[in-house]
Amino acid sequence: MSNDKIRALLSTLRGELEKTELDDATREQIRQLDADIHALLASDRSDQPPAQEGEDHPVIEQAKALEIRFAAKHPVAE
Repeated sequence: MSNDKIRALLSTLRGELEKTELDDATREQIRQLDADIHALLASDRSDQPPAQEGEDHPVIEQAKALEIRFAAKHPVAE
């Protein structure tokens, strides 16, 4: 998936989340994840070694953890 497509999807997600009633902690975690993803997209990752097989990038781990918490706290929005 291209970086432009990822940015567009993040923008759409951000818009949907703005319409959703969320607690402050979840909203802050989402803001931090969004910032981390944008920083990752903006950085030149070509100098980084590829992840080991079966190993996710820390931002992906962060996203998965947030997904689990979000689903538990906001099942309708999820």
